[in-house]
Amino acid sequence: MSPAKKARVPAGSPPKVPARIPAPVPTLAPDGITSYTWVWYLLSVFVPFAGILIALFLYDQENWTVRKIGRNCLLIAFVLWILLPILFLMLALLITAIAVAGSVSDAVAPSD
Repeated sequence: MSPAKKARVPAGSPPKVPARIPAPVPTLAPDGITSYTWVWYLLSVFVPFAGILIALFLYDQENWTVRKIGRNCLLIAFVLWILLPILFLMLALLITAIAVAGSVSDAVAPSD
């Protein structure tokens, strides 16, 4: 039998299906952005304006993990530098209102 001849498959047998090879799972190579994740987070904590700018830059990238880092930096900067000061201001106003109400109620003579 010469190598040029192909083996014949009987008419009634199913065709051979190649074995499935699992698709390779993409691994994240350490790059300049994801390897400095904690630097971006700390920058968002201590320098809010720079953290917001970096977060917006990172959130515009194509890679999902880089976008996640940008989103987290934006949330950190927003919570620490916008929400918490507003909450402390509201708490200070509430304490002031309670103190004023207490001093006004002490100034009014009780009716007997």
